[in-house]
Amino acid sequence: MRLDTPQVELFSITVIGKPKEYLLHAITYCKSTNFRAAGFRLHSDEPDENNVFKVDLIIEEDLDIPSLPSITPVNHIISFGAVPFEDDRGIFEVKAVFRKAVFSRDPDDPPEEEDGGSTSSGTTGANEVDRPIEKMNA
Repeated sequence: MRLDTPQVELFSITVIGKPKEYLLHAITYCKSTNFRAAGFRLHSDEPDENNVFKVDLIIEEDLDIPSLPSITPVNHIISFGAVPFEDDRGIFEVKAVFRKAVFSRDPDDPPEEEDGGSTSSGTTGANEVDRPIEKMNA
């Protein structure tokens, strides 16, 4: 286990006649208790020229949560739907991005961010989610 680096598990969902869908479960272990999941950010709606789909997991320091020196898991579960990978073979590159806590801020001034660790997971190693066969309309 590495602090500030997402541990990811990728799932694929196959429905005959439809593009394969993907779901990501990520756990990022943080050094104290006052961090929480605050969404995610895609670099693009499609994979890049190397068939890599880049995702930033936003982890925010929360001043309303006590900061205790205890390793704390932060969970993200993201359903991407169909991702247009070439030949259904691609890589999800996942990076933790930490937002600093602020008491108040100008809406035009974005919060300060710091990169954490990153990891990747290939679609060929994705766990297939069992689904019943959907009935075809006759």
